[in-house]
Amino acid sequence: LDLGGGVRMELVRIPAGEFLMGDAAGQADERPVTRVRIERVFWMGRLEVTNEQYGLFDPSHESRFEHKGSWSFSEHHLGWPLDSPAQPVVRVSWDQAKAFCRWLAERGGLKVDLPTEAQWEYACRARTTSRNYSGDSDAVAGVAWYVKTTGPFNRSNMPRIQPVAQKQPNAWGLHDML
Repeated sequence: LDLGGGVRMELVRIPAGEFLMGDAAGQADERPVTRVRIERVFWMGRLEVTNEQYGLFDPSHESRFEHKGSWSFSEHHLGWPLDSPAQPVVRVSWDQAKAFCRWLAERGGLKVDLPTEAQWEYACRARTTSRNYSGDSDAVAGVAWYVKTTGPFNRSNMPRIQPVAQKQPNAWGLHDML
């Protein structure tokens, strides 16, 4: 989709199909495992929506920064910046996301909406049957940003929001799904 100003949103065609949704060993809201059929082909953004893309829709939006929890006289030292053009947009409500979809639909002449939970999980899995699309192990460093800690989670070991598409995509070419 051409968003204007030389900015584009690349979409990936997701085929219809079936998959098992849920995790028998997971949280209560992940059980029971259910066979789900995705009846029709749909399209999904290859990457998260970036600040640059969202900024064409809402130039006043600021993702701001992630606070470090420290005191400083300079805002630059207060946290990690989140407003880089290549970073995923954050601090967007569901209503704002739906409005962005309507804006995309008007620009591209297509029906654009947020994926359902089943569509998202199906697209994420990309027809794999393993624990995640990179395999059954907890080793996801090649496909996801994460922090492995042995102690309590706190601001000092919190993951920073990285630019999109820095990790390997899934089999259907979708980045940053985990």
